[in-house]
Amino acid sequence: HDITDQIAIVRPLTKYAAEATHLEQIPALVGEAFRQMTTGRTRPAYVEIPRDLLELESSWDITPPGPVHAQSPAPE
Repeated sequence: HDITDQIAIVRPLTKYAAEATHLEQIPALVGEAFRQMTTGRTRPAYVEIPRDLLELESSWDITPPGPVHAQSPAPE
């Protein structure tokens, strides 16, 4: 990527931002991103997965996210 610190750029725009540096981190980071997006006030989440990690083979059991229980914003 041409942008060296994408996390710093997206952090103010998201509820959760993380970068995978090891293949084994990906399921936990994606799971946490879904948890953050779907609890409390809904906001976007960002998980950066470098291309070299995406090209590796692995077998994971990723649990599908449960039902969403989002809070409505307070009326102004």
